[in-house]
Amino acid sequence: MESRKLIGKNIAKIIKSIWLNNIIPVKQNYYSLILMDIQMPIMNGYEASRRIRELKDGNKSQIPIVAMTANAFEEDKKMALASGMNDHVAKPIDMNVLLPTIMKYM
Repeated sequence: MESRKLIGKNIAKIIKSIWLNNIIPVKQNYYSLILMDIQMPIMNGYEASRRIRELKDGNKSQIPIVAMTANAFEEDKKMALASGMNDHVAKPIDMNVLLPTIMKYM
């Protein structure tokens, strides 16, 4: 059990490193859309979206963000929008919902 905790902590450090070192300093127009999970270690999707929206580079701060989460209540959708996300798609993913949602922003 202890080794699982250690592995989990190391994975969380890797994810944080990827976020800080790769997502923030990406080239302009590198991403067209972000599919954001809500329940992530270190930083949840709401906080990650808020931080993206706070970026000084307008091209990066305005990237469309779509929440992808099992949290499907109306309150969850409102929280996603309030954190700066553009849309919300509930899991399990229905491609008849996901694809039109993506196409709205492409």
